[in-house]
Amino acid sequence: MLNDDLLTIRDPSRLAALAALDLLDSPPEPAFDTLTRIAAKSLRAPIAIICLVDAERQFFKSAFGLPQPWALRRGTPLTHSFCQFVVTFGQPLLVSDARLNSLLHQNLAIPELGIVAYVGIPIVSHDGHTLGSFCVADCVPRVWSDEEISLLQDLADCVMLEIEQRRKLAERVQFEEVLQALNAELETQVDTLVSALSIKLGEDMPPSQNPQFELDLARRHFQVKGVNVNYRTLVEQLPAVVYINDLGSVCSMLYASPQIESILGYSAAECMADPFIWDKIIHPDDHGWVQEKCDEANDAGEPLRLEYRMVTKDGRIVWIRDEAVLIYDSEGQPRCRQGILSDITVRRLLESQLTHQAFHDPLTDLPNRSLCLDRLQQALVRAENCNRPVAALFLDLDNFKQVNDGLGHQAGDQVLTVVAQRLQNCIRPEDTVARLGGDEFVILLDGVDGEQDAIVVAQRILAALAEPIVLQQEVWITCSIGIALAVADQASEAFLENADAAMYEAKTKGKNQYAMFMPGTHRLRQHI
Repeated sequence: MLNDDLLTIRDPSRLAALAALDLLDSPPEPAFDTLTRIAAKSLRAPIAIICLVDAERQFFKSAFGLPQPWALRRGTPLTHSFCQFVVTFGQPLLVSDARLNSLLHQNLAIPELGIVAYVGIPIVSHDGHTLGSFCVADCVPRVWSDEEISLLQDLADCVMLEIEQRRKLAERVQFEEVLQALNAELETQVDTLVSALSIKLGEDMPPSQNPQFELDLARRHFQVKGVNVNYRTLVEQLPAVVYINDLGSVCSMLYASPQIESILGYSAAECMADPFIWDKIIHPDDHGWVQEKCDEANDAGEPLRLEYRMVTKDGRIVWIRDEAVLIYDSEGQPRCRQGILSDITVRRLLESQLTHQAFHDPLTDLPNRSLCLDRLQQALVRAENCNRPVAALFLDLDNFKQVNDGLGHQAGDQVLTVVAQRLQNCIRPEDTVARLGGDEFVILLDGVDGEQDAIVVAQRILAALAEPIVLQQEVWITCSIGIALAVADQASEAFLENADAAMYEAKTKGKNQYAMFMPGTHRLRQHI
């Protein structure tokens, strides 16, 4: 590695930012492991890693599919690191074949980790330091598509959001420690004032006759006021909403910090003046279970940690993380609940998008193979319980290669998109159209009366595809369909294989038709 590269890796401010997160050598966590699993499966790659690059090594916060002993060690020296160059350059690194790459061909990750193809996206801290890389790797050469890079960037954004949430949580913990110290100081000052006042009353002496007492009283008042000023300054600078809720009233908010207006649109004064503010801001679908969880936490005397939706003043929906604890009086009785509300809307939206991308085809937005198999397995269970069969129609476009070869892949993608739309128009809302890949589609008909229902849908599909697809020129496309029915709870893969076998029978009979797989007899019946 060049000296300039080492300077970037060993930059003290970067290393300090990395160390401050307290993630190095930390145990595996589901929040990160879920992201690497999604990355590997979505990009169909054997390896996905969330990597943090330290001065002399790289640490794997999460690793999916990594060979031993590296998976157990959860890190390597920089001699085995591609991710170090993501940190050095501060931008994505795309490698189709590391063995032919002048920068990487001698890197020990090639022979010892088996990494040949690599794509890494920078993980950047809130203050601009590149901490490491979210990377996906393959053991064979491959070209990374724009869609794959975009998906990995979205996942890297999720990692950065998770890291940022942890940083803010650490700030809140530090704030709470200071807050507890301030509260203790405030109680001490108040106790001192009360004691002094008791002595004064016991002496029955007018204030004007005891100047020293008045001076002490003024000094104590100033100190208490100073504590309150410090308290308010901390609360108002915290990047979250601090609130205090009255336990004696379900809805009453005793205090809200000013930040609540930037999240919900209601000012702190509005929140504290409205005895029913919680009813207004908690989403109606979440209100019941949130109240139940609050009651359970109060009864058990345990901290409250929830994520739920709130409705803003202008009707928007935001996601909130609510973390609260009970505050007790001197007799050990709970007086109120003090908490912090954090806006996690962006994180929730990204998670939703990533989940959608993981289970949907990026071209047609139809369910992909994973979601199709999951829905099929559920449908098979329902079929057995209700004794109503489920039908699977396996569809393959006829001569689709000629479209790609003759008109180009962009035209082929347009044809697939139009076909997907037409298939959706042929089914009921409760049915599913999925794209398995290439020019293969599956239609799931949940709860049919018999094979005739499936045949009607197959005929409808053949008729829909008989209409030309108008691009720069008219494109004619047909398909072959295999139909399988099942009532018993069986493996979804095996059920699809039956429909697939019927589809090939339809192709051998001349295409542009359907064929029925006959359960039990393994006999195929062909239809024009």
